[in-house]
Amino acid sequence: MTFLGALVRRQVSDRVLLGLVVVLVLILFGLTPILEAVPRFAVAWRHVGIAQAILDTGHIDPRIDAYFNWPGFFVLVAALARASGFHNALPLAAWSPIYFNLAYLAPLLVIMRSLTVSRRLIWLGVWFFYLGNWIGQDYFSPQGFSYLLYLVIIAILLRYFVTQPHEPSTGMPYLIRLLRRIPEPEPETVDPAPARPAPQRRALLACIVFLFAVLVPTHQLTPVAVLFAATAVVIVEARSLVWLPPLMAALLGGWYVTGAKTFFNGHLSQIFGQALQLEAVFTQNVANRVGGDFDHRVIADLTIVAGATMWCLALVGASRLMRRDSRYRMGIGLALAPLPLLPLQTYGGEMLLRVELFALPFTAFFAAAALVGDDDEIRLHARRCAGIGGVLLVSAGLFLFARYGNERIDYFTRSETTAVARLYALAKPGSTLVAGTGNLPWKYTQYQDHRYRLVTEMPHWSATTPVTADPGPLLQDVRDAMNSSSRRSYLIIERSEEKEVDQLGYGRPGSLARFADVVAASPLFRVVYRNPDATIFTLARLGSVPSLQLLAETGAHAAPVQASRTKRRHKP
Repeated sequence: MTFLGALVRRQVSDRVLLGLVVVLVLILFGLTPILEAVPRFAVAWRHVGIAQAILDTGHIDPRIDAYFNWPGFFVLVAALARASGFHNALPLAAWSPIYFNLAYLAPLLVIMRSLTVSRRLIWLGVWFFYLGNWIGQDYFSPQGFSYLLYLVIIAILLRYFVTQPHEPSTGMPYLIRLLRRIPEPEPETVDPAPARPAPQRRALLACIVFLFAVLVPTHQLTPVAVLFAATAVVIVEARSLVWLPPLMAALLGGWYVTGAKTFFNGHLSQIFGQALQLEAVFTQNVANRVGGDFDHRVIADLTIVAGATMWCLALVGASRLMRRDSRYRMGIGLALAPLPLLPLQTYGGEMLLRVELFALPFTAFFAAAALVGDDDEIRLHARRCAGIGGVLLVSAGLFLFARYGNERIDYFTRSETTAVARLYALAKPGSTLVAGTGNLPWKYTQYQDHRYRLVTEMPHWSATTPVTADPGPLLQDVRDAMNSSSRRSYLIIERSEEKEVDQLGYGRPGSLARFADVVAASPLFRVVYRNPDATIFTLARLGSVPSLQLLAETGAHAAPVQASRTKRRHKP
């Protein structure tokens, strides 16, 4: 409400509004690093390990996995870690959402200012952007970094190669105008794209090409989104840049046949097999995301509501602005530009979220327009301000549920990180490390030294059958995986993995916890480390006892062990 009050008061300077936006960023994205002891998201820990592997070996091996076929972000992180004197990049990981979202602010303001001169619309659009950024791709990741480059490229295209809204102070440097109150021009008057001197124009285009060249080896999806956005800019207005999309496509193709050829040689059918398969797109992006337990289904439903609310408001705002001025077609084109990504690939069930992310600067802009329009001369009366405040409060509530609703599986305790550190202290290079689901803070070190397997991907794991019904085949799967290495191998089960199985429906409630009880009861395994949130097992020395006999004995002992373990876990 403080922001809304400042927004409708013309005497409040842009410095104040900028400060309020920064406070919003700190509140929305600073909660977890302040309240949680260690970085969240298992994938963030894995990204640290990839950068560490490059730092340790001094080279990139694309045969390890797909990440090493797009190593740009990890090379940058390794260089920063070395320059900062860090042993690894973990100190950079926890606060990444703050760093990234503050970095997004500058290009975002340029984008908004290139679409309108309405002061209210600019700042409310920025506010909506952050309320809509619940997608969670701003963690320590190539996507978080590449999204910044995406915004910068679009900001340059809109600012210097597209028709600009008329502003009397257009000759004043932008950063100075940003820190001063924006004058109140006539909103429907536009200036043509500024006629830049040829050297300056070439320098700006070289900057765009350079940034895109940095993007190409950094992330699989973002360069394609930039290509579609640049194509939209050319189609709608900037005909002089007709050569830019083909050049971007050539750079992408060049990387695919050189730097990423190792990945594409083995995954072409996987990448293109789901193209235009609308049923698979819907199943993986929508239907599969609303499964799991009741709590997760509620969060998934609220996530859909949050995304649908933004798009519905954007539709209303776009219709409203287009009735006033057709120049807003540029923003509409850029909002729609990511949509062709959706039928091309499911992207592991995340493509709908990525489309939402790439369209967000423009859907946020039009959503703000639905509330305040683009004419600052129209006074906002108390009833309308109350309605706008209500929408902002609802959006903030949806943000909190959509972004932080899965904290049971997203955060890690110190006990869990301590257990993983113990795991790496025990494991020798070449060991096979088995985990329940992979949702644990591992792979941040010795990334290239071990083979990794997951219990939930074993042939005899079932999402519907009780683990204790016939544990023998699943135990044999785990035992075979651990015996595949000549080194002593280990199985680790942690609290966060158990929560993931329960919340996302990977098994019946409590199934991974019961599996850990079965393993503890089996003579095939022995415990080498345990704390309140984690247990590490290794294979026992079996001697001359046949493994099939031991597996049979395991089934007989599983039930009483489960009862005793359950009693211990609920002990106050």
